[in-house]
Amino acid sequence: MKLVICEKNIAARRIAYILSQGKVHSTHVGTIPVYEFIKDNEPWSVIGLKGHIINLDYPSGFNQWTKIPPHELIDVEPCKNVSEKGIASALQTLLTNTPFIIVATDFDREGELIGVEVVNLLKSYNTNIKDIKRARYSAITPLEINTAFGNLTEVDYNLSSAGEARQVIDLVWGAVLTRFISLTSRRLGKDFLSIGRYNHRHLPCWWSGKKKLRILYQNRIGRLLLD
Repeated sequence: MKLVICEKNIAARRIAYILSQGKVHSTHVGTIPVYEFIKDNEPWSVIGLKGHIINLDYPSGFNQWTKIPPHELIDVEPCKNVSEKGIASALQTLLTNTPFIIVATDFDREGELIGVEVVNLLKSYNTNIKDIKRARYSAITPLEINTAFGNLTEVDYNLSSAGEARQVIDLVWGAVLTRFISLTSRRLGKDFLSIGRYNHRHLPCWWSGKKKLRILYQNRIGRLLLD
């Protein structure tokens, strides 16, 4: 049996249709859609994820903003939690016969990380899993998909590690800055100020702009008083 892991359900459905030449049967494992067909006298199952089904977060003991200094988060090891329990349960069910795993997530750094996350989860469910390959494609067309599945390659663990490193940086950077700015400005609870890796760079611009506006405002008031 072959089990194909796709990044989204819509990709799973289209890929299953192409590989089966339209002779695919749609079913559900729990509430999760699974696409089944026979190819080369072998049963295939294709399932779609919802992007990342495993989230990176801090241990629960570090969620008390007012008790944990923001800078201490830098050295805390994040933990991984399954965020999509239904999909994880469906994957576990599909491992009954120790299938041949084909990772068919998007062909980029994020897609490689999503694939490796699921591979590691599957191995935790079934330690007998040995056969794991990667299908790399740039578009979901018959030519691309048939070529990719006819020329399976290895999972790129270096690429997934690069994706995970960025994920850790995003978590640490966002958590530390968000807590620091929110605590400093006393904006807590639902009024907290969210600062991430992408918008932190605008803080100097915002502060510089605020000072310029204040100076401009003061100069205009001064002119009005002099007039």
